[in-house]
Amino acid sequence: MINSESTKKNLLLLLSKIIGNNYDKPIDIYNKDYIGFFQWDDSIDDTLTYHQKSSLAIDYFKDYFQNHFESIIIATSLIVDEKILEKRQLEYLLALRGFILPINYKLMFNEYDTSYKRDMDYDDIHHVYNAIISSFRFFSKYNHDDLINLNYVCMVSDILRSNSGYLFFIIPTLNLVIYPHDDIGFGCLCIQRNKSSKFGTNFIKGIEGYSGRWLFKINN
Repeated sequence: MINSESTKKNLLLLLSKIIGNNYDKPIDIYNKDYIGFFQWDDSIDDTLTYHQKSSLAIDYFKDYFQNHFESIIIATSLIVDEKILEKRQLEYLLALRGFILPINYKLMFNEYDTSYKRDMDYDDIHHVYNAIISSFRFFSKYNHDDLINLNYVCMVSDILRSNSGYLFFIIPTLNLVIYPHDDIGFGCLCIQRNKSSKFGTNFIKGIEGYSGRWLFKINN
């Protein structure tokens, strides 16, 4: 895990440009630093399972960035309900390694009791939630399998919700920030607009020639 306060500060400033204060909303694809994204084309019937489609996207990511894995900084604020975590081997392993934070949803969010409580400060609960998923953990040293497994759980896990935090792969040497999403694919942003983002643009466009059926969008 990255311990340098100055490095973490710079990384948090970068991420604040991407997610702003809307911690419970999707990444804004109209962000001025947004390069583009690709996803599986669900408009065409096929026989592949969700897991097989996700594996194709992850294999493409691995092939494209395999010579740059050492330069990737993992930024994660992923959280999961600790009560169901032990039933999922991969998520449990990633939690042990610090990439996913187990929390007690029932205790923290009172999520299993939907009745309104007069003395409950719901604004405070929302503030606590935002504080948790905006508290990023940064890793510059990890196993390459960690990258692959993190991509996999973000696409296919049935215990990581759509509002379970964020995962980014920051690659300063390439001026890129990459993230996996559960529509089976990846999104891509540039770190600095005044520097080349061609590597990221080619990553998004390149999926067109890869195995599978894909849709992609490049921001002009």
